[in-house]
Amino acid sequence: MSKSPAPIPDSTLRIAYVPYTESFTAPGDRRRLCFYGKQRGLTIELYEPGKTYDLVVLSSLADLTWWSRQPREGTPKIIFDMVDSYLQIDRKELRARLRGTAKFLLRQHAHLEVSYHDSIIRMCERADAIICSTPEQRETLLPFNTNVHHILDYHSNDATAVKSDYASGPTTNIVWEGVPGNVDAFASVSEVLQRVAKTHDIALHLITDLGYKVVNGPGPLIPTRWLLDRRLPNLRTYLYEWNDLMFSSIASSCDIAIIPLLRDSPISMAKPENKLLLFWRMGLPVVAASTAAYNRATKEAGVGITCETDQEWEEALVAMIESESLRKATGTAGRTHAESKHGIPSLTAKWDSVLASVLA
Repeated sequence: MSKSPAPIPDSTLRIAYVPYTESFTAPGDRRRLCFYGKQRGLTIELYEPGKTYDLVVLSSLADLTWWSRQPREGTPKIIFDMVDSYLQIDRKELRARLRGTAKFLLRQHAHLEVSYHDSIIRMCERADAIICSTPEQRETLLPFNTNVHHILDYHSNDATAVKSDYASGPTTNIVWEGVPGNVDAFASVSEVLQRVAKTHDIALHLITDLGYKVVNGPGPLIPTRWLLDRRLPNLRTYLYEWNDLMFSSIASSCDIAIIPLLRDSPISMAKPENKLLLFWRMGLPVVAASTAAYNRATKEAGVGITCETDQEWEEALVAMIESESLRKATGTAGRTHAESKHGIPSLTAKWDSVLASVLA
């Protein structure tokens, strides 16, 4: 017997959001709650202390030390949208031990809680619902809250162009997209790419921000080009500043997409299949690191290539470079899967269920 769909939320709900950016333009804002709000005609406003709300949604950048202390009575319902698997990080790791103190010193947290790991747990226990991004992450969070939902990103505003021509010229163009700090992941495949470049003419196109900060807060930006040249020496690379008007056009014009990850980074290895689905929505064939999420997605789609060893990476990249038919088969099948299994109706219904679970 099929489960009845959750009711569509009342458009008069007073919903506040504690976002990644106050302009609601960060990927975690516009690909998640803000997109959902537009689908249901909901007004989402920046949280203001003292105002009355029915519901508050928190991003991972919210002050967890303040929100976790809010009483359940006389306050709005709280949904904690925690996309990244921070609890996978060893709490003894240096940055993990310093993160809570750093957030307090930078005035991102009102209360000093040395263990950011424990701050997350307390927030999970306080929240009326949690949204995460993978089934594995949900299992990790269930001991702290029984109302946990996993929901992937909306990509319709970003994947506006679709690849139709899979022929490649003398140069094979490989595209990557992400936040600047994740350029570090190329350390895992840099030697492989350099070997491939000796026998095949390749160019890497990276779409990201042109500068970044190691820690959120005041201070100068570090040029992304500096990091790129360190991680991908002796390779032809092009750097583009991410914007919603050009991203899809640049990406879909490339031949192959690549998603490397640092295997010794638990939070990277626990990432959801969002980036894979983003490229698939544009019809791009993808060569990706082997993770639980990427392996699950490629198995469900019956297509795609995931790699663990250097040999697997090299063989997969060469196969993609040399075969137009392989690129077309994986790109078109990936798009079919992304649109049929993870389209707007499916994602919107999942958000409906979250709201229903706290407002019923």
